[in-house]
Amino acid sequence: MNYRVGTFSRSGFTIVELLIVVVVIAILAAITIVSYNGISAQANEAAVKSDLKNFGTAMQMYRSEQGEYPVDLSTVAGLKFTKSLYGEDGQGYNLRYCRNVDTDQYVLLANLKDGRYFKIMESGVISSNSATSGYGVCSLVGRSSTNPATVNNGYRNTTGWASWVGE
Repeated sequence: MNYRVGTFSRSGFTIVELLIVVVVIAILAAITIVSYNGISAQANEAAVKSDLKNFGTAMQMYRSEQGEYPVDLSTVAGLKFTKSLYGEDGQGYNLRYCRNVDTDQYVLLANLKDGRYFKIMESGVISSNSATSGYGVCSLVGRSSTNPATVNNGYRNTTGWASWVGE
């Protein structure tokens, strides 16, 4: 008896081919995630700058009506901030306002969730700023050894959002 051994042909992918496909998909996913994070950070920065620009406009309107910038932000109506964009500084705050009564200057310093800081001053110019808190904020308008008044901080991790921060 002769048995004939048949040849079988298998169609399909080898393990090496499958591994290559998995690696290519992983690389594409990593590129997509990195790109998304960069775009997301740019969008957050643009939204914060928009909040600061609107704040600056409200300050100019207040000054034109009252003759000076407010000392206490709770007296200013219509301030709106995108709350989800802001992080906390080392003292638990995220928005810090300080005014120098002698020079009629103000600064609002905003801390983003990613750790970057932006400020707006009475000139209306928005710029990045190094991390600072407390005395450092008021020193931006020439007031040394002065902390922003508690009522002028947008958020405190122990008390929540200030009444002047709208949504």
